[in-house]
Amino acid sequence: GRIGGRNMIVSGSWDGTVRLWDPATGELAREPLTGHDGPVGGVAIGRLRNRDVIVSSGSDATVRLWDPQTGRQLRRPLVGHHRAIGTIALGGTRTRPIVISTSGDATIRAWDLATGEPLGPALTGHDAWIRGAAISRLRGRQVIVSGGGDATVRVWDLDTGRQVGEPLTGHQGPVDAVAAGHLDGQPVIVTGSWDTTVRIWDLAAGRQ
Repeated sequence: GRIGGRNMIVSGSWDGTVRLWDPATGELAREPLTGHDGPVGGVAIGRLRNRDVIVSSGSDATVRLWDPQTGRQLRRPLVGHHRAIGTIALGGTRTRPIVISTSGDATIRAWDLATGEPLGPALTGHDAWIRGAAISRLRGRQVIVSGGGDATVRVWDLDTGRQVGEPLTGHQGPVDAVAAGHLDGQPVIVTGSWDTTVRIWDLAAGRQ
């Protein structure tokens, strides 16, 4: 993404650090960000109140918000999950930026990035850890798409916390990666699984 008007790569590692890299030179852009107590499982670049921010998640079951210019955390960690957090994704609107997190406790949580407060209770439905998630739009509403160790893909209404339609099935193993986009003007989901397949789903129709 872009931080401070510059292209930047952000990475998270099992060494517990978050690092910023200049893709033009391959060099570190600043000292590593430290604070997680264990491996970092997810990173994202976003905007909050007209400033660039980095969001990270870790095996310490926390979501952390960083100022990439100073390397300092902007608030106390977001806590609520009971096991390691695997994936985070940013979304929302200009007035309500949000971050979602998925965890080995088989729940999804949504947070108001500006306040750090949870947006309702945890979303439950998967019966195994959740490793992949993305934010998309469906019929004018924001939705969360999640993939779990139960080999299902699920769609959730962000505002109500309810599942949209039936779980999407077809994978024969845990779903490890989820991305949302558009194909021929229609919203689609792309998922990757331990069954070594990548599948494309019509989000509106709920089928491959």
